[in-house]
Amino acid sequence: MVDCVKPKPDRSYQYIIVLLCISLLIFGVSWLLYDSNKVTVIKRTDILVDTVKQGPVSIKVSSFGKLHSAERYIITSESDAIVEAVLHQAGSILQKGQVIARLSNPDLQLQVKQHEQLLQQAIIMRAQLQLTHQRELLVEQAEIDTLIGDLKTVELEFTAQQALLHQGIVSMLTFLQVRSKKENLTRQLSSIKTRFLQLEKLQASMLQLAKQRIDMQSWELTRLRTREANLTVKAPQLGVLQRIPLTVGQRVQKGAELALLGSPKNLTARLKVPQSVIAKVAIGQRCEVRIREHSVVGVVQRISSQVENNSVEVEVSLQGELPLSARPLLNIDAEIIVAQLEDALYMLRPAHYSAFKPVVLYKILAGGQTKATRVGFDTSSGKLAVIADGASAGEQFIISDLTTLAQQGAQVELY
Repeated sequence: MVDCVKPKPDRSYQYIIVLLCISLLIFGVSWLLYDSNKVTVIKRTDILVDTVKQGPVSIKVSSFGKLHSAERYIITSESDAIVEAVLHQAGSILQKGQVIARLSNPDLQLQVKQHEQLLQQAIIMRAQLQLTHQRELLVEQAEIDTLIGDLKTVELEFTAQQALLHQGIVSMLTFLQVRSKKENLTRQLSSIKTRFLQLEKLQASMLQLAKQRIDMQSWELTRLRTREANLTVKAPQLGVLQRIPLTVGQRVQKGAELALLGSPKNLTARLKVPQSVIAKVAIGQRCEVRIREHSVVGVVQRISSQVENNSVEVEVSLQGELPLSARPLLNIDAEIIVAQLEDALYMLRPAHYSAFKPVVLYKILAGGQTKATRVGFDTSSGKLAVIADGASAGEQFIISDLTTLAQQGAQVELY
């Protein structure tokens, strides 16, 4: 039997694989250690830095809005009409009596002509009535004058007959006939005088009715002429045209709005406050309203109960003299002072500020070194943030957004 020597298997390639794995592991650990200790160098002028301060702080709610006139005048159409011309647009400053737009209504013009004719007819009828009354009075007066003459003649005859009766020259029958005639004429004269007075009263009543008819026609004509004149839409006083919902050729109904005019002096601020902070706002709170480069003090006087686009309208009355640049519909910014802290730590609000949630900020140490520090905030006030913990007065922090570096645990150095 022949013994065969088996060759030993070559294990060198296994050692090579193990060595490669160990090398990769060492390289990975080294890379992780290097990455965790990586230092990011930032130029100081490329970041924002603020120092923690301590003292009184006004808690403010930021908002924006527009100026509005406290006194506004709505011009409405007094009749159906068609827009012929629009001479001004919203934002225009108008003088009293300045034409805003022109309307037309042919039917209204026809009514004016018709009522002019009716008024003339009423005036003519009253004049004719006066002439008729004068003629009637003249006839009555002539009859009265005739009766007065007849009565005087009969009275003379009665006096003569009475003397002759005493002398026995005339009979009693003749005397009684004359006396009866005298009494009859006296009654007729009294009756016709009474009728004359009644006729005067009747004529006066008829003339009064005719005058009332003229007054009614005159009033109606004046009203129509006023409506016709108002087809030329004019500014009732000095003001700013806030709204004019008209276009040429448009038909407007009676009572429709033609223009909204606001006083340029008596202004209020209407602010849009976020719904999330409206609970902090109350009537009577003071606020600072920025009108371009000027700042004006205001007081909250009305808070709307409606929410529109996640905001609530707050009306603020402005105190003191307003700048010359103030006018209706001007965009403004404002800060409402909702609370006053007498002693608090605060700083400029960091770029990645979060209310009631700690954030990591880099605290600046000596020699440009920094330290990642968790800082908690209570609330914010405009550009300021009130610190709850994690910082002390006098410390400096980077308030630029370095969230990515903080999440990586990177170190930051300044130069």
